[in-house]
Amino acid sequence: MGVLLADILRDRLTATPAGRRLCDAVDERGWWAAAGMAWRAAYLLRLMRWPRAGRAERRALAAVLRGGQWGGYPYPGPRTARFIQAFARLHAVPHVIAASSGATALMAAFQSLQLLPGDEVLVPAITFSASATAAQILGLRALFVDVDPETLCIDPRLVETAITPRTRAIVAVHMGDELCDMDALCGIAERRGLSIVEDCAHAHGAAWRGRPVGGIGNVGCFSFQGQKLLSAGEGGAIVTSDPHVAAACAAAIDCGRTHGTLPDQSCLGINLRMTEMQAALLCCALQRFEREQLLRTSRMERLRDRLSGVDGIRLPRRDPRMTARPTFGFQLLFDADRCGGVPRSRFIADLTHAGFPAWEPLYGPVYLAREYGRLDPRMPGGLDAVRCPTAESLTTRSLVWFPHPFFLGAQRHVDRLADTIATLVTRYQHGLAG
Repeated sequence: MGVLLADILRDRLTATPAGRRLCDAVDERGWWAAAGMAWRAAYLLRLMRWPRAGRAERRALAAVLRGGQWGGYPYPGPRTARFIQAFARLHAVPHVIAASSGATALMAAFQSLQLLPGDEVLVPAITFSASATAAQILGLRALFVDVDPETLCIDPRLVETAITPRTRAIVAVHMGDELCDMDALCGIAERRGLSIVEDCAHAHGAAWRGRPVGGIGNVGCFSFQGQKLLSAGEGGAIVTSDPHVAAACAAAIDCGRTHGTLPDQSCLGINLRMTEMQAALLCCALQRFEREQLLRTSRMERLRDRLSGVDGIRLPRRDPRMTARPTFGFQLLFDADRCGGVPRSRFIADLTHAGFPAWEPLYGPVYLAREYGRLDPRMPGGLDAVRCPTAESLTTRSLVWFPHPFFLGAQRHVDRLADTIATLVTRYQHGLAG
């Protein structure tokens, strides 16, 4: 009977990936090791839960429900106005426009720069598709530029060669725990008469030469989608130092209504407003943000220092001009050639079995992404000819991603991750991957 029950239990466990890993651990290392793995998995599941909510969020939402103004009209509502003020202080900008999402923020930003159908915007190959889709939907043409292998962000040297007479803007996407070279991009934009749209979906609270991101280019866009450092499930914000751009963005997200310096009835707009519920959640998140940002930064810097001497692991360049690093995800590059030919997939699987949230990169090259709409009849032809070899190699062979909630956990878990990576690489190099 005991054997039969054990067989039934194993059959049920092996029906799920986590159960199969547990059974494999029992077979390979015994019950104590399997119990340890199960405990780490449970801890990780709780740690990785994001976004997080507590009593403050419940009180804030209850107050919105009682108040009666749930949506974003009239714009801005009282909680949206409170969020705008706090977010403006955080990023040291005079103008913040709250939007319904990061993607709609990008659309309003492109519109505020008076870009017209047929104009070109330069977009990095590695980013979420919205960085390009927001332009395409407005009739703009997204041209993809390969990334710098040292930073994983758009390569300024290739930006220079990609500019054509139709180019009007550069989309500077800050990625993971790296920032674009804003000195180089701003220099190019000034010489060539281009605008810069900063996509700061990963970079809340980051700074370049002491200047918070978003306000360095002409206009910056943030996302508050469910995975972001500041989250309301959905939501976005546009920041700028230019009052005319701010007025145009506000009109674009508020059905074309007059705002600030904008003449009446001068721009098309639809309802892209942030709701009062989103704003209430974001006000709560902002109260925790600086403490969480300090903790993530400390943990990521410790991991970077611990991995800096590991042969077979390469880290993106630490640019001293990044005076406050973004912390959306920790990125490393796994060198299979220096690790006995072991593929990245095996490295990620081994880290997962050891209880760590190791992921393949969140994004591949946009022009290959399924959600980019390659089959949409409105999409211009020629995508099959686009090739960005650095982006394709990094995302298919070497880039490994560790998401930000992990770095709010105990320091000992970050140290154990560093030790595990070093141990795995050593085993691979000595032919002990099996």
